[in-house]
Amino acid sequence: MNELVKHLGATRRRDFKREYGTYLQRSGLPRKPWPILGGAEVDLSHLHEQVKRRGGYDTVGRNRQWMEMVRGMGVPLANIKSAMSTQLRELYVKHLLVRPPVAQLQPLPRGRPSPTPATLR
Repeated sequence: MNELVKHLGATRRRDFKREYGTYLQRSGLPRKPWPILGGAEVDLSHLHEQVKRRGGYDTVGRNRQWMEMVRGMGVPLANIKSAMSTQLRELYVKHLLVRPPVAQLQPLPRGRPSPTPATLR
């Protein structure tokens, strides 16, 4: 059962990475290096799900839950530093905040402007 869970998680991450890259390319947005936190690659799909589950970006910030989010990202406890909560928040803003929700990652038709924070509300 554990192997199945690992496989499904890996498949979800690969699918998300592929869809995310396609979305950026078709939207004419620059491709950014995949984020690293505490020496490990950040699972942006998992991060998005966890923030959404806690009520969204504003709620996580208002409730000061970013350190809790760091712990939930699988960073080894020995590697966790206080600045990582800020780093994770900044990664979320850079990679996910100005994007539509993960479930809506659809390439934009050619000729349409890329989404902005104002158009995503």
